[in-house]
Amino acid sequence: MSKYPKWWNSTVTVYNKYEDPLTQIITWQRTVLTDCFWKVNVGVVYGDQSLNTSYTNMIICRIPKNDNYLNPYEWKRLASESRSSKFTLQIGDIIINGVVDDDIDEYAKGHRSSDLVDRYKDLGIIRIETVADNSDDARNLQHYVASQGV
Repeated sequence: MSKYPKWWNSTVTVYNKYEDPLTQIITWQRTVLTDCFWKVNVGVVYGDQSLNTSYTNMIICRIPKNDNYLNPYEWKRLASESRSSKFTLQIGDIIINGVVDDDIDEYAKGHRSSDLVDRYKDLGIIRIETVADNSDDARNLQHYVASQGV
């Protein structure tokens, strides 16, 4: 039985971006993760001195602690074969609420990351803007959190 609450019931697809430091070629790696928490919150954006305010949505994804997670620095240092069995969460990566099996190819029309975002926007998508690692032993529910204001 999972120690996570029953509302941690989403399956997500994470796309990690990797740019080869020598060739500058960009590739994307896909990982499907289960028992995640997905929520859209309404947030307030405060304006300038005229006190104008507006509302925006913020999407939050919480992912349970996972032995295959590496911080971005460690993940990028792995050889391609080793990297494929691990995942990370870094600014600019993509998380889709649901299971999708598309491959991203930034050099092929219709298969770029922007095409993927457009294709699945109705499922819910995060292009990661913030990441926190809450997986230390001091926490009751060890997890990683990624979010995006939309």
